[in-house]
Amino acid sequence: MSDHDLLDLLIRFRHQETMSASEFANQLSFLKQANQDQFEFALDQLNSFVQDAKNTENTVRNQLATAIATRQLCFAPQVQTYLQANENSDRISRLYRFVADTQNHASQVDGSHLLAMLATTNTRSSLANFANLISELPPQDERKAVECFVPFFRQTDPVPEFLFPKILDALVHSNVAGILLDLANFWFRQGKVQAHPVMDSARPELVENLIRLLGQLAERLGVLEELAPHEAGNPEKAKQAGDAINLAISLCDTMGLIRAEAAIPKLNQLLSLSHRRLRVEAAAALARLRDEQGLTSLVEMASEPLVRLRVVAYAAELGVLDQVAEQYRSAESKAQAEMVVCLADASYFGMPPKLCELVEHRLLYWPGFDNQVDCYLFRFEYQFVDGEYTGFGIVGPLTHCLSVDMSGLSIDDIFALFAGWQAQHEEISIRAIDPANPDQATLVARFQRRLSDAGYHNISPELMGIFFGERCLVATADHDESGTVVVEPNQIHWFPRNAAGNLLSPEDAFSIFQGRKMLDTFNSD
Repeated sequence: MSDHDLLDLLIRFRHQETMSASEFANQLSFLKQANQDQFEFALDQLNSFVQDAKNTENTVRNQLATAIATRQLCFAPQVQTYLQANENSDRISRLYRFVADTQNHASQVDGSHLLAMLATTNTRSSLANFANLISELPPQDERKAVECFVPFFRQTDPVPEFLFPKILDALVHSNVAGILLDLANFWFRQGKVQAHPVMDSARPELVENLIRLLGQLAERLGVLEELAPHEAGNPEKAKQAGDAINLAISLCDTMGLIRAEAAIPKLNQLLSLSHRRLRVEAAAALARLRDEQGLTSLVEMASEPLVRLRVVAYAAELGVLDQVAEQYRSAESKAQAEMVVCLADASYFGMPPKLCELVEHRLLYWPGFDNQVDCYLFRFEYQFVDGEYTGFGIVGPLTHCLSVDMSGLSIDDIFALFAGWQAQHEEISIRAIDPANPDQATLVARFQRRLSDAGYHNISPELMGIFFGERCLVATADHDESGTVVVEPNQIHWFPRNAAGNLLSPEDAFSIFQGRKMLDTFNSD
């Protein structure tokens, strides 16, 4: 974009000339290619807009705030150079204050990316501005607040001394306190700070206040545990419990790291609750404080797959790994724990399974890996109100389960399904059949004839696949029974309907087809 086009874009938006905030935000994508002068000019103009828009109607404010908060602006490559100048850090801070103020006026815009910009630049001005803003105007959404702190976890530079104790002012905000404590705990563990940041000699009351907060959370969670099932399932109550648990977990770790013996009664309260992750954190903190009951509880919880990995990690950190039963330290046991944690994640089932058992362990050359990989295949079960659900998951080259009925598949084909599902290569593809493509139509007809000659009928072409130059057809068909078939020039791969009456989808059949070929080729010896 030329300087003239840039100026024209900014002027048109400033005067609201047929350009919405979203359109303007998209236009800002040019900043990724802009030179440094253009980037700084655009930021200066946005700051000027902010000054003019402070007293304008909400619609204009919202549009401007939305445009400013765009990721295109916040993650342009010129940000680092731009923020080396102190006055530019101040400009970003003004933009964030404008966005945050607009958000408080019922707008849904989010300026957390602007805070992340400040966090990525290790200059006194940027970090001082970050500390001030996160303490005064933190993002309202806890997930957005967490994103603001992510750059600090990735930094390799020493922790700037001036960041503390100012940033501790943000502990008064519940949506920031957890991630701030996590960061302080992380830096202390990594040796980036000599003393834990909350042990601030200028704030002797801080630890006492945190212990009091831990006790309040323990009491609140105890009350929530006693609620009737229909009350506990209330979305608002569930959120309250989730927020309290997350903050309590961070506080437990902090209490252990700072050796806060005064917190032992509160930690014991948490240890008496039923939430497994919370009990592990409380037990680990107690063990760090040389509490025998805490250590015993921590070691015993290794038997529970959902928290086993954390128990083993804490035991290793505390130098008591030998007290954890050997059966829970094995590679197989850790793989089972990894599978259960995956299944309990909100993106999968959101809770641990009733059963998770190892079906097969193989050492395989796997797509995308240079060396052999330990591949663990697990079968898991869930008991729901409307019946039982059984599935398979894999740990090793990936940790994943698929919502596919694999009950009719062999173990070889289940491994192949996961391998094919994961594999990505520019010479492997699958696409819908294009009826307007005469060459493709000829190829489909040829494959259909081959299937007919082999005794298949009621053939319904579904997809065309390419596997390293070889074309294949994926179809549904009948061959004594209904099923899905992949036909290539020299071979037919047949997947009959399983005992439950379910057909493999064309996509899953192709995944097994390519997974078979890859695993057979890689592991031919």
